[in-house]
Amino acid sequence: MAIISDFNEEEQKSTRSSQSQSSSSSSSSSSFTAPFDRSNPIAFLQKVFEFVSEQSDFLATEAAEKQVLSLVRAAGKKRRDQLKASEEREKAEKKKREELKATEERKKAEKRLKEEKEHKAEEDSGASKGKLAEIVSSFSNVRLLCLALKIL
Repeated sequence: MAIISDFNEEEQKSTRSSQSQSSSSSSSSSSFTAPFDRSNPIAFLQKVFEFVSEQSDFLATEAAEKQVLSLVRAAGKKRRDQLKASEEREKAEKKKREELKATEERKKAEKRLKEEKEHKAEEDSGASKGKLAEIVSSFSNVRLLCLALKIL
């Protein structure tokens, strides 16, 4: 439920001063209470305008329509700007999350590549050692053959 009170500080000050001067003040403040249904804000606004129409001559003036329209435009622009700023923040946060995710994936890929290189180097090193052992073994066999030939 929304509550709108039609009450100005100037009216409050003038009421206080006029009370002390034994007033016969013509300005008075009125209260307005109406339920606000988010699914039907027009009903609420209709009640507001009915109340203003009953309590003052504001809507009878030629400037009233322009002033009300100006207020509606300003409120609409403010809300659109808020939505736009919210969307931009969400887009920026999403982009930041995506960049962070891409950075993490890049780091993981680099780590995997490094591990693969290390593994391949170990395999190559093992293969080299195996070839070296093979050569040494062959060399030993040749040496033994040479020794055997010398003996004979």
